Amino acid sequence: MSKKLTLNDIKNENKVFSQKKKIELSDDYHVFIYPHFSPTKIAELIKEMVTDKIRAEDAGINFNEIHMADWVLYNIIYKFTDLGIPSEIKKKVQAFAYLVDSQYFGTIIESFPQESIKKFTDSFAKFKENFDLVMKSQDMSVEEIVGLLKEDEVVN
Repeated sequence: MSKKLTLNDIKNENKVFSQKKKIELSDDYHVFIYPHFSPTKIAELIKEMVTDKIRAEDAGINFNEIHMADWVLYNIIYKFTDLGIPSEIKKKVQAFAYLVDSQYFGTIIESFPQESIKKFTDSFAKFKENFDLVMKSQDMSVEEIVGLLKEDEVVN
């Protein structure tokens, strides 16, 4: 028999999103990950990733030299670990170069549950699908839509 759902039940279930898990990287190092990706953090991350290229170019960084698959995985690490990766784009790109060249990049990514990675990739695919629909229906360029996203950052 089921019981009536309350906000308190939802609050208790959402505690899983703030739980950390210690990942041993070597005898000398560990990192804490957030193995459960909240929908809110996924949405924040996708929005930031969409504006990263423009922010990088505005800062004089050639973003075309960055492998996008690695950038996506790096952003998962950025958002769902306690590494302290900065959000300022120059420092974020510099940290990317350090992390991707390190022995820890793959180990950290592999430590996330596949269900969480799938949740992120499904959300990203849905965002891209909706983004493409908006571009077609509004006859807007990518730059115009990204500009709207950047304006939203100023408002929020």
